[in-house]
Amino acid sequence: MSAYDTIEQARITARTFPRLGTYIATLHVPVNGAIRFERWPDSEDGHFTLWGPPNDFLPLVVNVVPVEAVH
Repeated sequence: MSAYDTIEQARITARTFPRLGTYIATLHVPVNGAIRFERWPDSEDGHFTLWGPPNDFLPLVVNVVPVEAVH
């Protein structure tokens, strides 16, 4: 799964690739948990990749917001 440092960075990607969906989930990923993650050294957009069992991601969700900010 792709992840980003900030919601705004995730919004930029979601707007560029609308097929990704219309919501952004914020996750709290423990350093020593079941989910492995890596930030790519050449990534200037705050991009991470996360790996783990799909069922382990849902309990990590702490917030969900629409891609298009509500004003």
